Amino acid sequence: MSIRQGARVALVNMQSARPGDDLLATTKAYFHAHSLAKALVALGYQVTLYQAFDGHQRQKIAGVDVCGFPLAKAERNRSKSWVTRVLGLETASPPDCAALITYLAANTPEILHVFGISEWMAHQRVTRWAKNAGCLVSCSDHGGVPSRHPVRRMRQKHALRWTDVFFTPSAERKQMWRGSGFFAAQQRFKVLPEISTTFALGSQELARQETGMTGDPVVVSTSNLIDRKRPILMLDSFDRLLEDWPDAQLYLYFTEATLLPEVKHRMSQSQNLSSAVTLCGSVPHDKMEAVYNSADIFFLTSTYETGPISLGEALACGALCACTALPSIQRITEQDQSVKCVLFSQAADAVEIAEQMAPMKQHVSETARLRQRNYFDKYLSYDVMARAMVSELGALSHQQRV
Repeated sequence: MSIRQGARVALVNMQSARPGDDLLATTKAYFHAHSLAKALVALGYQVTLYQAFDGHQRQKIAGVDVCGFPLAKAERNRSKSWVTRVLGLETASPPDCAALITYLAANTPEILHVFGISEWMAHQRVTRWAKNAGCLVSCSDHGGVPSRHPVRRMRQKHALRWTDVFFTPSAERKQMWRGSGFFAAQQRFKVLPEISTTFALGSQELARQETGMTGDPVVVSTSNLIDRKRPILMLDSFDRLLEDWPDAQLYLYFTEATLLPEVKHRMSQSQNLSSAVTLCGSVPHDKMEAVYNSADIFFLTSTYETGPISLGEALACGALCACTALPSIQRITEQDQSVKCVLFSQAADAVEIAEQMAPMKQHVSETARLRQRNYFDKYLSYDVMARAMVSELGALSHQQRV
């Protein structure tokens, strides 16, 4: 069964608005959902993006019909009750599913897609309604694991049972969810990294004028300074690299900084690091486009990634990449041989990482930047993602539906 041109598609983002944001700012904050909606509109589908918000509001934003639906009023002290915690019932400001279902019922979609499963306790009513209304239902995995709490496991299973297709960023996570016992045999899984971006390849010279970055090469990390991102290993590796790249500069962007004292201490131990590493901290997301366009190399030493959006942003802006060989990253970077990405083992030490990265400098060029961008367009763009989602849902026959 194929999805007809002009079919009605409902995208649901249950991540709630930030206090004080209007619907436009909320939609911009959750840009991934809106960008995918725009790609589906460009393919000829009638798309409505339903966004959890402070109240009822509807607005056309960049060609997409965006419908804000309210949050339910949280019960007083509910999340603090020990009985609530023991029963696994706590949830902060759940979306008003009744209001959302009313919106959906007024113009029943043929496809309903829910972003993420972090609000799995909340979206059960919506996906159940959609299945009973004859919709094809899909959900995307943006992180999290099957709960061990017996009540939460039961609620998680009930929420996911209505899903026809479950999109997940890597084969590793597909196996995890498939083995959770939450899904029936006929429910489908599709590996689909959701790491796209609207960032564009731009002039590196102009970008560096904006960011003030210098270096030969310019290396950028956007990993938080926390244990699983291994910032000390990154610094140790870069310290080794400076023996081969004496003019290199490393710029660290982060929002969480649990290990900032350790990072500063490690930098103070090396005169090379002290002069070659800049702690940039956090900047607004729209400023990161210039950061990635300034970069020659994107560096990531994490031990776990669901599917790093930062890697997609770096590739979109033409950066060469050096990353831990995690399953989600391998899935992103091994579509063909055109992309330039050094993958090092999770067990690799600083010496091994530096040895693998050292030859990268000779590949830095404008031609390489264009090749990275072409790879992004071919495999990771929102257009590719939208086509893959519709194709997978369209492959379902009426007999194959859950």
